[in-house]
Amino acid sequence: MGKIRISIMLITIQAVEERRNHVDLMCHTLLPHKPVVYYDKLRKSPLNAFYNMLDIQQYQNEYRLHMQDDVIFNNRLVRYLPYVLKDMKERDMHVLTLFTPNRKLPKEQLSKGLKYGVFPNYLWLQATIFSTKFINIMREVRDEKGEYTKHDDVFVQDCLKRSKIQAYCHLPSIVQHHIKLGSVVGNANSKRRMSDIYDTNYITNYLENEA
Repeated sequence: MGKIRISIMLITIQAVEERRNHVDLMCHTLLPHKPVVYYDKLRKSPLNAFYNMLDIQQYQNEYRLHMQDDVIFNNRLVRYLPYVLKDMKERDMHVLTLFTPNRKLPKEQLSKGLKYGVFPNYLWLQATIFSTKFINIMREVRDEKGEYTKHDDVFVQDCLKRSKIQAYCHLPSIVQHHIKLGSVVGNANSKRRMSDIYDTNYITNYLENEA
């Protein structure tokens, strides 16, 4: 198939200072992309940081990969992303998580050979691609709601429901939750927070077959 060139992608990383070493590793792995790293200095809440990151400017019709600072991924992820963006554009997808958590429905969809599954109860913001359209929707809802007591992923879920936009998940998961870093919001470092359908070799195998 050759090289795929589709759209421009902005990559953002939501981070805290104590994970700077891992963030530096993420940035190196994402080269030649240069992610915009937002270090949360206020530490008011993850949602407050996410709110602020919505104001990071991007081009019209550009996709944004929003990542958190506690993820692991294949070192060829950047080479694979254009294929994902092409699919999103062709299928009119506006929200796609690359981290697919342990849920019954995604596992069932994966067993049927699907590459993208519907994700009706969106949760987790480890690595999610948003269209410009959906970024604008989230900005509007944020400005309307103001202070918001729920978690950042629940805020995204509310925006999905309000806009009647469907979220999707990548099958298998191509991003893993790095629980050894520990939680900054007090969550237990349980393997239940990891994806059990993460395939570290999926991207490598895909690119070799497409070459």
